[in-house]
Amino acid sequence: MENMEVVHLKTHDDTQSLTLQSCKLVNRTSLKCNLTMKSRGFSYSGNVRFDNVAKFAENIISMSKTLSGAVTLTEEYGIQFINFKINRLGHVIVSGTFAEHSANSQLLEFEFVTDQTCLEAFASDLELIVGENS
Repeated sequence: MENMEVVHLKTHDDTQSLTLQSCKLVNRTSLKCNLTMKSRGFSYSGNVRFDNVAKFAENIISMSKTLSGAVTLTEEYGIQFINFKINRLGHVIVSGTFAEHSANSQLLEFEFVTDQTCLEAFASDLELIVGENS
């Protein structure tokens, strides 16, 4: 059964966002969802599957409490990923790569910065989706 809840990284900047919606946990470790990302003039919207979601959720919750560290959400057999890193100033650097494989393949690398106040709500919402679907 598909979960229609949304996990949104609020960034205090309308030109930067990261949203996961229509999330479904598969085999208790993989998350399938529709992802939308905006980073100033660049954007990506598509279906993704990340394979280390339970560990990622655990680590990002810890990171939101300690305000240090880095954590990456990845595909097991692909190049797509999203990385969250807190720098020494307390800023959250969100970066990643998305790809579309076709006759005319596309590759998008992005990075934007937000502050640590945005991380806790994102981590809590992600934990709810992982917990509800497991």
